[in-house]
This record gives sequence, C-alpha cells and structure tokens, in this order.
Amino acid sequence: MFVQLGNEWYARSQQWKLTQDGKLFAMDDAPFVERLVPESSQSDEAKTARRELQLVLDQLNPAAGKAATKSDSDDSNSKTKKTAKKSKKPKKNAKAESTSAGA
Repeated sequence: MFVQLGNEWYARSQQWKLTQDGKLFAMDDAPFVERLVPESSQSDEAKTARRELQLVLDQLNPAAGKAATKSDSDDSNSKTKKTAKKSKKPKKNAKAESTSAGA
C-alpha cells in the first residue's frame, strides 16, 4: 500500500511502514504504536521489509511525479486518435453555398 499526505509519503505492508526518508516502523501494535526500527537492525525480516518497501517507493517516485507506463501512453495515443477522428468533419463547399444562397 502507498500513502501520500501532503509532502510526505510511505509504503506500508501489514507489519511494516517505510517513509520517504528511510525510516522503517514495525506496525505490530498499529494504530496505537509505530515502533521505529533502526537502520542498523540485523533482523532478516526488517531487512527484507526495508528492501521490498523501498522498491515500491522507488517505482512510484512521487517526488518526481507519476512516471508514464507503456499502457498509459497507449491509452493516451488511442484517445488522441479518437479525438482527431471526431474533429475531422467534412468542410462545406463555400462555392456551393453561395450559389444556392443566390438562387
């Protein structure tokens, strides 16, 4: 899970929370207690959680904005093409109009 509140964000799993500034919290007693896990922790679980949640933050990269994926650009291109088709209406012949108006 990813959460952004203003200029702060974090990735969260059931047992862990990693903030954008690299603070890892054990969420065993959440929502009442968020226990800070030091970066020097040797726990395999904490190391794994830190690595996995950091991957999530790296992929989302909210500081740089949303990165477009291939499917996003495909959707955008198809919408642009549809819009272009809709806007291409046949032009009326100006001579035919003036002739029929004068007749």
